[in-house]
Amino acid sequence: MDKLQFKLGNVFALGVPSGLTTLGGQKFDLMLAGHSHGGQVRISFYDPIVLPYGMADYDMGWYQTQAGPLCVNPGIGYIGD
Repeated sequence: MDKLQFKLGNVFALGVPSGLTTLGGQKFDLMLAGHSHGGQVRISFYDPIVLPYGMADYDMGWYQTQAGPLCVNPGIGYIGD
C-alpha cells in the first residue's frame, strides 16, 4: 500500500486582512484572516455598508492577492461600545 503524502505549504495567519500591506512581497500558499465580522452593517445579498477599521476591501470570503490566496472568516459579534 502506498503511503499518503501530505505537504504543508507556506501558510500565514493574519489578525486582520490589512496586514497584507506589511508583507513586503512575500508569497504564501494560503493566508487566513479574521476579525472582519462580515462588515459591521450588512444587508443580506449586498456588500457591507460599514467595515471595521483595517479591513480594507476584505470583508469575508476568498480573495486572490499578490501574496497568494486569502480566506477571510467573518466571525461573529461586533466592534464598538
